[in-house]
Amino acid sequence: MPDVDSSPDSIEELDLDSSVDSIITAGETAARFAREFGLNEDGCYRLGLAVHEAVANAVVHGNRHAPEKRIRMWISFRRDRITVTIRDEGEGFDSGGLPDWPDPRSLHRSGRGLPLMREFVNELSLRHHDEPPGTEVRLIKNVRH
Repeated sequence: MPDVDSSPDSIEELDLDSSVDSIITAGETAARFAREFGLNEDGCYRLGLAVHEAVANAVVHGNRHAPEKRIRMWISFRRDRITVTIRDEGEGFDSGGLPDWPDPRSLHRSGRGLPLMREFVNELSLRHHDEPPGTEVRLIKNVRH
């Protein structure tokens, strides 16, 4: 399990395959979880879309649709924030050179996921793991009660 908030009020864990169905399941699960903990509809939509993008990146770019590779997702709620951590089993990438928003002329089929995630959550972090290999994406969405 990744380094989630210590003593969360609630936590949910998903073990997903590298399929398009998992992308949909992850986004819907995150939005439902957020709704249960008081995030407004706009916030639920935004978090669900950010999770959708993160899992899509894990399926397509991380695991490259490999059926034997898994995606793990943890959602936790603590006081006033929801944390979603997504980890794939891919080779990882260097996120240091990525622009805040890519030049539209350079976008063909991809390149919008990370900028969209940044727009839809309060915090986004990426971490590469060597052993076992993979990339971990952490999304934090603040909840105001």
